[in-house]
Order: sequence, then C-alpha cells, then structure tokens
Amino acid sequence: MGPGDPEELVAKRLAHLKRGTPYVFQRIRPDGTVLEIRGQPMPAGGFVTSYTDVTEYVRAQRALEEANESLERRVRERTRALSAMNEELLAAKAAAERADQSKTRFLAAASHDLLQPLNAAGLFAGALTQKLNVWKGSNRV
Repeated sequence: MGPGDPEELVAKRLAHLKRGTPYVFQRIRPDGTVLEIRGQPMPAGGFVTSYTDVTEYVRAQRALEEANESLERRVRERTRALSAMNEELLAAKAAAERADQSKTRFLAAASHDLLQPLNAAGLFAGALTQKLNVWKGSNRV
C-alpha cells in the first residue's frame, strides 16, 4: 500500500470508493517498478481499478528530462561563450577604428608636411620667374 500508516491508507481508499471519486497515482515498488493505478466509478455502482506497469515510460520520461536539462545547460554555456566572443569582437573593431582614425590623421599631417615645402618651392620658383622676367624686360629697353 506504500509508505505510511496502513490504517490511514485503507481509510483513504475506502473514502474514494464511497464518494465514487476517480483517481490516478503512481507507486514505485521496492524493486523500482512503477505502477500507475487508476480508479474509476461505474455508472451502475461499483468501482474499477486498473494497474499498469509504466516503468519504461517513466524511465524514458526521466531520460528525456535529463537530456533536455543537458541541452539547456549546453545552450547556456554556448550563449555565454558567444557573448564573450561578441564582446571581444566589438572591442577589436573599436580598436581597429581608432587605429584607422589615427592613420588617417597621420597621413593628413604627413601629406601637409610634405606638400608645404613643395608649395613653398613652387612659390619661390614663381617669384624668381617673375623677377627674371622683370629683369629681362628692363635689359631690353
């Protein structure tokens, strides 16, 4: 009859029978067998109780629950790993963008520094050409 006081267990079952209340429960026997016990009142009086060995069903259900828990745990672990990798990628992208901006500023400054003397030389050459033209023009007269 299961764990507990046998008198109380019998009284509980008799109360179900007297009320005509249907019931379903599972009992695990000492050898590990799981029985599903169903009680159903009959329309003309009486009561039908069926006993079904559901041991394999319960084992399969437990195995599915364990597999589901294992899968959920793996999904959580992978999600954490992917989140960490995503954060690393975002940090690397930000560093690359900073390096690109730094390179752009450097090239702009270097270009300015290289072109400034060339522009000055061009202006100087232009000024010399003007002086030369002025000088040549004054000697012709």
